[in-house]
Amino acid sequence: MNKKYAIGVDLGGTHIAAALVDQSGKTGKLQECDIAPEEREVNNVLNKMALIINQVISEEKIKREEIFGAGIALPGFIDTINGICHFSPNFPGWTDIRVSSILETTLDLPVMILNDVNAFALGEKYFGAGRGVKNIICMTLGTGIGGGIIIDNKLHLGSSQGAGEIGHMTIVPDGPLCGCGNKGCFEALVARGAIIKTAKEMIDKNKKTLLAEVKDLSPLSVFEAAEKGDDVAKEIFDKIGRYLGTGISNLILILNPEKIVIGGRIVNAHKYLFPPAQKEIKKRVKMFPPESTEIVIAELGSQAGLIGGATYVFQQKCEAFKS
Repeated sequence: MNKKYAIGVDLGGTHIAAALVDQSGKTGKLQECDIAPEEREVNNVLNKMALIINQVISEEKIKREEIFGAGIALPGFIDTINGICHFSPNFPGWTDIRVSSILETTLDLPVMILNDVNAFALGEKYFGAGRGVKNIICMTLGTGIGGGIIIDNKLHLGSSQGAGEIGHMTIVPDGPLCGCGNKGCFEALVARGAIIKTAKEMIDKNKKTLLAEVKDLSPLSVFEAAEKGDDVAKEIFDKIGRYLGTGISNLILILNPEKIVIGGRIVNAHKYLFPPAQKEIKKRVKMFPPESTEIVIAELGSQAGLIGGATYVFQQKCEAFKS
């Protein structure tokens, strides 16, 4: 029987989503379940993933012989080649867990795992905003900044499978402290915390702004103020956008990708972030035309991870995806 499908799974800190994915990137009915705080122990989560994968197979009324395998996207330091989760920030106690081999025994299916941002990158490259190009960098902007790098259609993992930590490249030496312990990281200057910190600094300077009345500042509240014409909110995004452009310039100069695909909640403010970022890129990228790299917004939304997980399976198991 010809194999046609892969099952994509997106494992988050509180939630699991899974769906059948065909070779055109089309997804079947989404199956979901929650993970309570007391259920984060390894065996509990693996059991839940096995159940939801079996549920996908049952609901779609397909045979295992039609499935190339299951691809699981999860956050953390992942040994994709050997199917081992060395560390995951959402699951304390997950150390060197052989996720693939455990689930393969349970499911009688090939199981592959990869970092969630790498999965996002693969999904966008084949079925989203990166379609049709060989070299892309995908970024997620949110609480942190994650990166996935694809060179000549292949996911670039690096010598220890840790490539893509673009959020921790230095933008300003001795700049603001980052959660990683270093100073001046891209993430410390552009991610959620940086936007909130900049907003508080503006308010402390007694600048006239709608944000002074906001109890719980967030990127969304800054965006909403900007949409109402608040000049301080626009100034915040202009500053963050310049740092975003500096980081993107470094990526363009090092890897010269055809596209940089940006996703995550903060990208909703692209109308304010992208113009100063583009201005900074034009100023800093002088070795070749900066417009040779297109900056685009991700297209797959919340299903990017599971589509990317399935895509990794296709890449490894399906000849049509290996070229």
